[in-house]
Amino acid sequence: MNKAWARRLRVDLSAIALAAVMSAAVMSAAAVAQTPAPSSAKRDPFTPPTFAAPYGKDVRATLDFDVYETKIFDPSKNIQQRIALRAYSQHLTGPTIRVLPGQTARVTLNNKIDPERNQCVVDDRTENEPNCFNWTGLHTHGLWVSPTGNSDNPFVTVRPGESFPYEFNIPSDHPAGTFWYHPHRHGSSAIQVTSGASGALIIDGVRKPTVSEHGDVDLLVRTSGGEPVKERIMLFQELIYACRTREGQLRGDFKKKVDARGAISEFVCDEKDLGTIEYMDQVSSHMYSRSGRYRPINGVVRPTIRDAVAGRLERWRLINGGNREEVNLTIRAMAKDAPDVETLPAAEREAFVKTYCTGAILNQWEFAVDGLTRKQMQGKDRNLFYPGNRSDILVRFPEQGRYCVVDNFLPEPLVYAERAAAINQDRALVTIVDVTSGAASDETDKAQIVRELSAAAESFDADIRQVVRRDLADDLKLTAFTPHADIPDGEISGAQRVVFSIESHPDQKEGEFRWGVNAQRFGHHRIGRVLKIGSAEEWTISSSSAVSHNFHLHVNAFQVVKVLDGKGRDVTDPSVPRATRLGWEKDNLGFVDTKGLWMDTIYMKQGYKVVVRIRYERYTGDALLHCHFIDHQDRGMMEMVRYVAGEGEPSGGGPMSPSQRGALEQPSRFGALFGVQTGLKNAMSAATSLLGPAATSARVSDIDKLIAASICTTEPPAPAYTAAPRKASLTP
Repeated sequence: MNKAWARRLRVDLSAIALAAVMSAAVMSAAAVAQTPAPSSAKRDPFTPPTFAAPYGKDVRATLDFDVYETKIFDPSKNIQQRIALRAYSQHLTGPTIRVLPGQTARVTLNNKIDPERNQCVVDDRTENEPNCFNWTGLHTHGLWVSPTGNSDNPFVTVRPGESFPYEFNIPSDHPAGTFWYHPHRHGSSAIQVTSGASGALIIDGVRKPTVSEHGDVDLLVRTSGGEPVKERIMLFQELIYACRTREGQLRGDFKKKVDARGAISEFVCDEKDLGTIEYMDQVSSHMYSRSGRYRPINGVVRPTIRDAVAGRLERWRLINGGNREEVNLTIRAMAKDAPDVETLPAAEREAFVKTYCTGAILNQWEFAVDGLTRKQMQGKDRNLFYPGNRSDILVRFPEQGRYCVVDNFLPEPLVYAERAAAINQDRALVTIVDVTSGAASDETDKAQIVRELSAAAESFDADIRQVVRRDLADDLKLTAFTPHADIPDGEISGAQRVVFSIESHPDQKEGEFRWGVNAQRFGHHRIGRVLKIGSAEEWTISSSSAVSHNFHLHVNAFQVVKVLDGKGRDVTDPSVPRATRLGWEKDNLGFVDTKGLWMDTIYMKQGYKVVVRIRYERYTGDALLHCHFIDHQDRGMMEMVRYVAGEGEPSGGGPMSPSQRGALEQPSRFGALFGVQTGLKNAMSAATSLLGPAATSARVSDIDKLIAASICTTEPPAPAYTAAPRKASLTP
């Protein structure tokens, strides 16, 4: 192709994209208000409602963010405790949003908190202090979508009384898997996530594998009859509500000693009290493990699952939607003579797990991590995953009876032994599964998985069908379904270093600290690093502080290369016996099985070095990396990164000016404009795949500049919204 023709083609593509997107943006703006309600089909209280749409139509969802007064079960007192928390519904878990590759999800976020509660001021000096708890925003955790405009843009702020139309264009080659969404407005994220403002986001698979392209594992995880395996979505939360004295002090049991650090301070609420989450002292420093609160799943404390069938495979989508603590899950048979735990006096419940949850441990056959299919299923008797992580597993209950689902949580695993001894062990029982009788079988889990999934492969073309069946027989390999190719040495073009730090500093008050990345606190005006689309780099991540952290990067997933402990040993090295590596880790499962895994969030143990490789693909613009202990993020342990299309002008158009930032904090006025920007940039991304980044980078940059200029010069109309009925009112 000669240069003149290439230039002509670029111009034609830009004109076509502009016309098409402008038209689509107008229709989108009109359609946002037509968001339908979720399905009204009868559902159990354990299952949130679902937004979905047939292929070829947009998925439209509405999230009404408000302070909801409702009740939650407190097993320690056997009462329904009154609470008022910021969430998306009284269900305390947001609706599930299901999207297909190639679809667009249009999510309208309505901040229905009373606008009179908008008394909040924050500036560059105070942005790294938790603030403005009634201001919100939205992040689709793990999605491979644009970080700009009204897509997965963490710099958008939706204030009380405002609405914002998010638009997530899911590419046709997006991996199918388990993802989730949650607030990501800097300064208020931890308070809102620990209130229950989060939900599952599922990308459903539709693509069969071929000899040249990977397929979606959803089409393999099916019964012998070709039906999808029974699915359960489980979002694990930390709802750390508390009650206070008239003087504002936490009401708690200060008599229980934990360790040299002081009292466990279990929170105390009487039945007449209203539990709230209003202060950071409720969500910091492993407060969940110390608080005495019970971990809800999908907004429900200790639900009972009653429709499991013996001998039937089930798919569990496990999501850790908490702030600080890991989930360490085991499933085991309950003793046949076990009483109903809820009928026992509170003092006797602490011994329930040790006394009655003593049967055989079931294997959890993990086939995806963080929504990304593994190369090979792994059988786990314990399943450890940290805040932000997801784990897709297959489970089979061998016989009729009851089963305990136990969360063996422990802050900083096996470090604070005295604290572990003080924790109320009744809290470990998070779910009971009541299994009815099914077809008798002598098959092992593994044999049944191979048989049923091999039968499901019958729908694949003959050449790939044999590959899939051969892989399953070869220790449950899944090579035809892994969405990302390995990143080899020869692809690496550079290196990045991330050090999470908590430091004392002269400009801080006595006893306070600076939270940061590479000794820098987060700043909206500071780009921490520039990452070039089409390249791949090796990152070394560590902690210079005395505590551990949790690394998350927006837009692009990463592949784990190795994890070095304090003695420089690679605890992921498969050439070293697994039992030996577990010994190094003092039986902690955090890293031993992560070699080669694709993830988007990884635990960063103090004194360790995690080495990962990241391939920057497709999407330009400003995004974030941060610690996914969310209270650390709110305090400044976060950094802005810029994905650029080439060596020239960064496609993000430079740091945001104060006027641009102000525009983003009035998002309801600019929804249609951001829709145009997103559509234009997605069109340019498509052109990039045809012409290469050099041919289109200038166009993408021009779009950003045009939109930025429009934001700064256009006189916006007055915002329009309808106030929702008041449910409860809290101060900022």
